[in-house]
Amino acid sequence: MLIPYGTDAPIYHLPFATGAMIALNVVASFAVWVGTGGLWYIDSPDGETLQWVKQLTLMYGHGLRPWQWVTSNFLHADILHLASNMFGLWGFGIVVEGKIGWKRFLMVYFGIGIAQGAVEQTMMLFASGGASLGASSIIYGLLAIAMVWAPRNEMQCAFVIYFRPIFFEAQLYTIACVLILMEIGTSLLAGLSWGSQILHLMGAAAGFAVGFYMLKKKMVDCEGWDLLNVWAGREGQSPEERHMSADDLLRQIRKEESRKKQKPVPVAFINPTSSVDSPHAAPATTPAAKPAVSPPANQPGMPLVIAMREAIAQSDPRRAWELYQEFISDPLNWPVPYRELLQTISLFHKRREWMASVPAMESYLEHNGDQPNPVRLKLAQILLEIAKQPDRAAALLEPIEVARLNEREAALYQKLKNSLPTGEATS
Repeated sequence: MLIPYGTDAPIYHLPFATGAMIALNVVASFAVWVGTGGLWYIDSPDGETLQWVKQLTLMYGHGLRPWQWVTSNFLHADILHLASNMFGLWGFGIVVEGKIGWKRFLMVYFGIGIAQGAVEQTMMLFASGGASLGASSIIYGLLAIAMVWAPRNEMQCAFVIYFRPIFFEAQLYTIACVLILMEIGTSLLAGLSWGSQILHLMGAAAGFAVGFYMLKKKMVDCEGWDLLNVWAGREGQSPEERHMSADDLLRQIRKEESRKKQKPVPVAFINPTSSVDSPHAAPATTPAAKPAVSPPANQPGMPLVIAMREAIAQSDPRRAWELYQEFISDPLNWPVPYRELLQTISLFHKRREWMASVPAMESYLEHNGDQPNPVRLKLAQILLEIAKQPDRAAALLEPIEVARLNEREAALYQKLKNSLPTGEATS
């Protein structure tokens, strides 16, 4: 039995509806087991005893019964059937509900269940008998949606063999592909006969349709880590937060430099010892906005900057960060290589090493980089959603002047502000 129990996917909404659906499944299944004396045979010889149960399962060959498209999803054949489905509902439900909230989650949950039930019963209108029950189709639908919305996110799982759990982590993309391919393979080995594998694949197909539809209609914010962006190699670059990418910041800086034809600050105007607290602070007569350019070739510390560029070219942000720290440790090295620092941050983010990028972003802000608001917002987002440090995130948001933010930055600011625990939101 596969037990997914945790994920590193961003969770914006607590899983109230997921928990409620688990509780409802458990109560409904146990109620039927108690009511049938522990028996569960749809075609039991003692058919009269179970007539009321038949009205709740999805019956074949008895016409369309719309209420069964709902009730059958909450009944399970035995404790193992119930447990496996509920573990799956928890693992994949928290990802889906975590992105869209409880109201839309319930619409998706019941929508998949009802649609799958309607199609299944319609296809079996002329069957001589039989029935189905369980939430498996919905679980596979949620699995498919989670794969579309968060393919690169990790899922913590336990695989239980003879009561011995094996713990591991795997990407949602990998888990979904393995489970769906297993269903396809089992179905092929069975000669594509009607069975639970076909029903699971029907649920997955419905989930893929729902997931892609909501994604294309921008009904869900996957922050650029959805399956379409991953396939296109654009992960992390959603339209809503494209401005937060360090690469885009660099392009913006270059455009600004070209527009203003800005030249590097002459060495004569730099006094690296002007401040005891910050040896890299410029004197009061220096322009407030520092040019975000690399140090001139004849500046002290230039070999370190060149080494940083080589590390960046080799996609080694950790080495680049070490070289940057060595650069700023000497007060004579000036100006700060903002461009290389932003490229280093960008590499950390592309590798999804969010926490490793935090010191680099803090250094950028400490040394007064000329794009503070986007960096503050991204850093606050990491601290809030990944590090779970709302106090630090709130402190970062507080100095931001909302009036100076563009529309996208203001939307992200409001989103982060609303995500802060009560009493820590900024005004």
